[in-house]
Amino acid sequence: MGLPEAIISAAVLISCAVLVAAWLLSRRHEEPQPPAPPRMQPQTDPSSLIQQFANLGMAPLMEAPQSADGCPVEPSGVMVDEDTPLRVGGTVLSFSQARWWRAEIVGFERDGRVRIHFPGWDPKWDTAVPRHELQVDLLGPDADRDDRERMFRQGR
Repeated sequence: MGLPEAIISAAVLISCAVLVAAWLLSRRHEEPQPPAPPRMQPQTDPSSLIQQFANLGMAPLMEAPQSADGCPVEPSGVMVDEDTPLRVGGTVLSFSQARWWRAEIVGFERDGRVRIHFPGWDPKWDTAVPRHELQVDLLGPDADRDDRERMFRQGR
């Protein structure tokens, strides 16, 4: 194939590509576009933003605790075993999403798991956890409350 034939072949190939691209673009404009989502009202309260996302049928990118009680805590290193006394209303530490969290015991399952609630978080995060995955809460729920309040206000 000589130079003139190569130039003609390249021109035909480029012309075909341009025609296909133009055809695809024309079809794109013919398809109905979805309606624009309603605009959200500006708010400063994080819980109202979460509610607005829910009203739009969208999940927020992340959730935040509803109070300083929902901040992560340092692990105690003392695992709960079968002999560790636990009671409804007591607190333990539970590992979730790569962090330790203070959790309130709200009940016991028949299979031996412990039903817990994470203070400061929506009840939808309540869960049942095997005893051996929990740690003893040596400090209690009020031990480092001032530090947690400060971190919560600073947005950490």
